[in-house]
Amino acid sequence: GSALEMFLNNELDWIDSIPSEFIDRVSKMPEFRKSPFLGTYFYRLNVKSNTPLTNRKVRKALYLSVNRDYICKYIGKAGQIPSYGFVPVNMPNYKGFEGEKENYDLARKLMMEAGFTNGKNFPVLTILYNTLEDHKKIAEFIQQVWKNELGINVVLENQEWKVYLQKVQAGDYQIARAGWIGDYIDPNTFLDMFVTDGGNNQTGWSNPKYDELIRKAKYEKNNNKRMRLFYEAEKILIDECPIIPIYTYVRLFAIKNYVKGVYPNILDLHPLKKVYIEK
Repeated sequence: GSALEMFLNNELDWIDSIPSEFIDRVSKMPEFRKSPFLGTYFYRLNVKSNTPLTNRKVRKALYLSVNRDYICKYIGKAGQIPSYGFVPVNMPNYKGFEGEKENYDLARKLMMEAGFTNGKNFPVLTILYNTLEDHKKIAEFIQQVWKNELGINVVLENQEWKVYLQKVQAGDYQIARAGWIGDYIDPNTFLDMFVTDGGNNQTGWSNPKYDELIRKAKYEKNNNKRMRLFYEAEKILIDECPIIPIYTYVRLFAIKNYVKGVYPNILDLHPLKKVYIEK
């Protein structure tokens, strides 16, 4: 809010993040810009936790019970793109695997097969997120949908960044909010994190076939074949659901028209030595 006031008073030339509650106001300004970038907002599911999350059917039911369109439109409000796979949809030269859209009937059927008809005997799970208003709104919305559609209860736990990170890294959580921004423009920067014991896997999930596909992709010289290997790996990841992808990020910013040399790009990198002011 205060950065926005400064921008409006011409004390700032560029603000690089806009809270969702100001979007309606800022998006009408001529200085407003938005560009999707290479990042995915998602939930990790701890498949090693002593909960029904060890059951693939339960994880899939949760995946199928997230209304991503609603989240993007009414909570994100910034033109975020719903994600049904893990690699962002704007990854060049790669058409990723996309899972099914929300399907509450199928989700209820899977819960029934897992022994939790209408949420009966299902324990209370916790969604962990780092303190931020939008994370809270998304978690509350998902909490409500899971209650209404599957009959299950989850509670929310917010922690400041350091504690949140420690808990996720230690596997001391059940469901945790997460975001991953690509380090370079290639599906590998997203998919290699879920190999067995990968440093950023943090879900406890492990699949030998997945590991093998990612390993093969590392050495595959033919780009089409390589992308095919990534596609097969992503399909396993989404079928097994140790994560629930929610959306592809969009960077919102406002920049005065006299600031030159800033170009939208999917890695969201803006080298300041290229930026200049022309008044």
